[in-house]
Amino acid sequence: MPEKLAVSEVVTKKLLAKVEAGDADARRQLKRGLVRAEGPEVEALTSPSRRLEGVLVKRMSPDPTNSALFEAHAERLRADLAGPAPSPLERLLVERIVVCWLLANQLDLADACAGNRSLVLAEYEGKRADRAHRRFLAAVKTLAEVRRLAAPSLQVNIAERQVNVGTLSAPAPTAHTIRPEEPE
Repeated sequence: MPEKLAVSEVVTKKLLAKVEAGDADARRQLKRGLVRAEGPEVEALTSPSRRLEGVLVKRMSPDPTNSALFEAHAERLRADLAGPAPSPLERLLVERIVVCWLLANQLDLADACAGNRSLVLAEYEGKRADRAHRRFLAAVKTLAEVRRLAAPSLQVNIAERQVNVGTLSAPAPTAHTIRPEEPE
């Protein structure tokens, strides 16, 4: 397995200048380095979701102070939803949730700030906001479903009655059946 690198070891001003100038070798070197790099900086540099977040935050407010507040809230939301040890699928879904949450809020904010506009435009923007909200809820539901499926389940049979119990704290799905002892 190749040695892991810090982003600062991979992304240098000199290398970026070569990539910007169209140097194909420098581009390959940057790509290989970023694949081997680790840390939250790598995610911030390489994730399309993070780039989209930046665009949405700027649309919500060009003011640097408000943008920083929105970005901080998105980071807290990401950390809260991801939890201490998310799987790769959970990380992807959390990224999707954060982007959908920002988009839904950006559209709601634009709607609230809109002045007089035609009924057709208002209806179009309302439908667009509704679709963004549905995508947000679908992403949240999918994350909940993934976590539910990953949780172990316990089935208990007591006196011909079946009780299914599920928990959310284990990393891999398992199933156990406990049967009552036979009467003597």
